[in-house]
Amino acid sequence: MKNIIVFGANKGLGDALVKGLPEPGDNVWIVSRSRPDSLLINDGVHRSWIQADLSLLTASSEIADVLENETIDVLVYNVGIWEKEGFQDHYDFEQDDPTDIANLIQVNITSGITCIQKLLPHMKNSDNGKIFLIGSTAGLENTNHSQVSFVASKFGLRGIGNALREHVRKYSIGVMHQSGGTCSRNPLRRWSRKGNRRLQRNADPSTRYCFFGQMCSQFVQSIMRQRNSYSGNI
Repeated sequence: MKNIIVFGANKGLGDALVKGLPEPGDNVWIVSRSRPDSLLINDGVHRSWIQADLSLLTASSEIADVLENETIDVLVYNVGIWEKEGFQDHYDFEQDDPTDIANLIQVNITSGITCIQKLLPHMKNSDNGKIFLIGSTAGLENTNHSQVSFVASKFGLRGIGNALREHVRKYSIGVMHQSGGTCSRNPLRRWSRKGNRRLQRNADPSTRYCFFGQMCSQFVQSIMRQRNSYSGNI
């Protein structure tokens, strides 16, 4: 039995991880602002919702209070918001509101640091603790994105992972950062353009994250099974 907490798990990739990562008997805490539909799943996994707004500095303490003395074996930070007009053809960095920029950095970076800091005491009690930071290819070199704040936050997440890895090494807690690709469109449709038209006809928009989520879940599960503080960036 494992205790898992997933941040940003109400929809998209986070929702796919909440469904695909745990095994029967595991406990999963889902951190999100709105109530997740995955709470209705009856598959032997014990899912609980922690309502939290990561744009608030109080979020980390509120989450820790809910967990009380629970041990956390796996922490997945899968949080990322972008500019209001980000990734649109008409996007213009010079038009970004400073308040929105500050909120983006708070949610994508500051809350990640403060929440992990607050939950480390819970992870020290695990005999095989793992921290997974789900980033973006926007945080890699030369990806030609012009969304300054979002890109900066994803570069920052890599920095969190690198420094955190050194801090928790003495606790034998593994830290893994994964630079996931864009999931805003249905991967089934992208793949179908390469020739599989039958796949395109059968593609369901609700499955846009399922393949990537399944791959991430399988990857995380394989790392969780290792009895050492496996760490790295991919």
